[in-house]
Formats: sequence, structure tokens, C-alpha cells
Amino acid sequence: AMVETLGLLKGLHSALHAVEGDAEILLRRAMHEQTQHFIHTVMGPVTRKAVKYDKRILKVQLMHLRNLCADWMDGVAIMDEERMKSKEFKYESHERDYPARSVPPSPTQLWLMRCTVRALYD
Repeated sequence: AMVETLGLLKGLHSALHAVEGDAEILLRRAMHEQTQHFIHTVMGPVTRKAVKYDKRILKVQLMHLRNLCADWMDGVAIMDEERMKSKEFKYESHERDYPARSVPPSPTQLWLMRCTVRALYD
């Protein structure tokens, strides 16, 4: 009876671990996706305007935020100010400028992002 109980517990443990692992990967990917969406799509136009019209204090904060949190693919430099000023950059879709990853931002990165964004509207 003891062996059967241990076998049952071990099977339950592996089943729960398998389910938890999949959910964990999905949560990590969703966190990465939301962070990148915020940086590229929500804050992107604001950053572009600050760079284009050379609003120094705002530009420094927004470029710092972009440097801290943004992810990009295919070697596209998203910190190039001359490219950000162009009309092509304005009308391009930046929905998929970043790769899909299962690695969420670190707690420190999230904290710094939150503090930077909060400092912008305070």
C-alpha cells in the first residue's frame, strides 16, 4: 500500500510539474510581449516626437527607457535617432520589431521601467 501511494504521489507530482511548466512558459512569453508592445507601440510615437523636435529632457528619459527595455531583431538598431526622425519610421508598423521570447524582463528591469515611466508623468 505504501509503494502504491508513493507511486501515485510521484505520478501526480510529474503531472503537475508538466502542466505548470507549460503555463510558466506562456506567462513568461506574455510578460515579454506586453513589455515590448508598451515600449515599441505605445511609447514609440512619443519617443519619435521627442527625438524629432529635440525635447532634451523628455528625449533623454524616453531613450533611456527604450535602451533599458526594448528588444529588437535582425540587428535593427532602434536607438538610431536619425532613423527615428524619418517618415519611413513613422509610418512603419513596429508591432513585430522584436522577437518572441520566453524570457520575461527581470524584476529590476520592471522596477526601473516603472520608475522611469512614473517620473515622466509626475
